Amino acid sequence: ITASASMPTGIAQAFGNFIWNSANSTVLPLTMTSIAGNLEIYKGNVTLTSGGAGTLTVPGNFIMTGGTFDFSNQSQAVRTGTLSVGGNFTVTGGTVTETGGSNGILNFTNTAAAQTYTLSSPATMVNTINVNVNANVNLQFADSSSAITGGGTFTLNAGSTLGIKSGNGINATANSGQIRVTGT
Repeated sequence: ITASASMPTGIAQAFGNFIWNSANSTVLPLTMTSIAGNLEIYKGNVTLTSGGAGTLTVPGNFIMTGGTFDFSNQSQAVRTGTLSVGGNFTVTGGTVTETGGSNGILNFTNTAAAQTYTLSSPATMVNTINVNVNANVNLQFADSSSAITGGGTFTLNAGSTLGIKSGNGINATANSGQIRVTGT
């Protein structure tokens, strides 16, 4: 979708890859629960819990170069948005957030191959996003400047591997290290 002032129909169908590139849209509520390939966001606002299912499984890559990906823009605590990614997580522009006062959950799930995490400026991850590296997952930072940030938590489950590229490693301060979450 490249330019639309109104939401397209049929958004709940099965998709192989899903690409959103529409600066004219208000908010695209994702109503599907899984995508068979990649989720790519170039422009526009995408949310998981604004009328959507609230849970999305992406076995491929999550790629974002602009716009906003909002885990939860509803104020009910029961509307936590969950994104489970099996491929690489690459955000080079835009904002990953939750704006509903609840939280978002980002799960890394691939136990068969290493996953790469990239969050590079000017992209941001803000508010309460809880990041989980599932058991037996190998998560590697792409470079020393990529960081997991925000007010959420970070959980590295048993048997998982975390590849840190920064000499500052895991640090709760806002400006150093690759794990910079302020949650407990």
